[in-house]
Amino acid sequence: MSLASFGVWRFRFGESVKGMLPIRVVPLRSVAIWPVALTGLVLGGFGYWWTNQSAAAASTLPLTALDYAIPFWPGSGWVYACNYLFIVVAFLRLDGGERKSRFIYAMLASQLFAVMVFVIWPVRFPREVFPIPLDAAPVHRALAGWWRLIDQPVNCLPSLHVSTSVLCVAAFPRCRGWGRHVLAWVAAVCISLSTLTFKQHYVVDVLAGLALGLAAYGVFFGFRNSAFPVPAGLGGVQPGGGKSPDSDTRAVASPLDD
Repeated sequence: MSLASFGVWRFRFGESVKGMLPIRVVPLRSVAIWPVALTGLVLGGFGYWWTNQSAAAASTLPLTALDYAIPFWPGSGWVYACNYLFIVVAFLRLDGGERKSRFIYAMLASQLFAVMVFVIWPVRFPREVFPIPLDAAPVHRALAGWWRLIDQPVNCLPSLHVSTSVLCVAAFPRCRGWGRHVLAWVAAVCISLSTLTFKQHYVVDVLAGLALGLAAYGVFFGFRNSAFPVPAGLGGVQPGGGKSPDSDTRAVASPLDD
């Protein structure tokens, strides 16, 4: 295959993939959103806890020069913990069952994929190389010690803190205001960096988490589509070409749209 032919094939493949994204989903009814969200939270938490018990069988990756160069700041654990608050705020801010449903599906899909990786290839972070600094503030030392007590140094790759932070940006689209959109990305970046300064992850874990988050984001929200496709009979276009009576005609812009 010539270079030109490969370029044409790659362009056509990319266009076909973009045409399929975001995927169609069945929006949850209003009464089902919270039960499904809470059920997903329980199942996701159990999956993480179950895989978090495999520290003995986990592999330790070689630390890179960048892993060594990044300092251990126990105080950044407060930013690390804010990831859970970020998820709640993002979910509450999403308007409409369509967007909330996509957020739940994206979170569950990324969590399921990560748990599969944790089972197939458990990775351990060598915390013993980075002891808690004696000169850290007592409250920061207490936080780091408590976190290391309840959370085994596994479930590293990919970083779920990073992937979920990326998905949370879906609640702050640019069309609703640049200020909040930028602040959402600042929060996502700070939480992602805290996984390194709190010595919970390798640098490669962050890159893998970013890839997972962007993949789930593209599949369930899309990057370039100005509106989400809705299945016929669920607020979208009916087979005859007309719109269903309860169709929401507002275009819901992707948070990364131009």
